[in-house]
Amino acid sequence: MLINEEFIKIPAGIIFARGVFLNKGILNDMIPGAPVGVLKWIAKKGRGDDWCIYYGGILQSIKRISEHGNHLFTEKFIRFFVPCSILVFEKYRY
Repeated sequence: MLINEEFIKIPAGIIFARGVFLNKGILNDMIPGAPVGVLKWIAKKGRGDDWCIYYGGILQSIKRISEHGNHLFTEKFIRFFVPCSILVFEKYRY
């Protein structure tokens, strides 16, 4: 679990977590138009004291996803991809 003491040590603009997720349509209930299949996701600290998760297709580069990826807005999936304390979650940029 990511706690604030660890989060504040992460430099601004850094991708601090990433992975792949097999979307069998589960995201489509929360994110209309989310592609079915394997998705890449990244968690990136912002320039301020905030952070965000972006996702994109499996063929997209991490760089492209971090610059042009879709933004994740659903608390259930945010906490699934990056388990974190309440304080860190409150810093998530919607």
